[in-house]
Amino acid sequence: MTSPTGGNGANTALRDADLLGRRLAEAAEGRHDLLSAVDSYERQMFEYGAEAVRHSLAALPAFIPNPDRPEPV
Repeated sequence: MTSPTGGNGANTALRDADLLGRRLAEAAEGRHDLLSAVDSYERQMFEYGAEAVRHSLAALPAFIPNPDRPEPV
């Protein structure tokens, strides 16, 4: 799950929908069987999804109040 920084959750959901749709279309066209299509989707989704979570978490400290951190100008 991504933090609410940078729209990562929404962007990742759109990317998921596009990728899954393409994999299911390939299965419907007979280019892959359904299980292979879903497996391909999941493998790719885990890779870019993990990157989105890392990116989101890296940006999170900027949104957490910290009295020791100077305010941005």
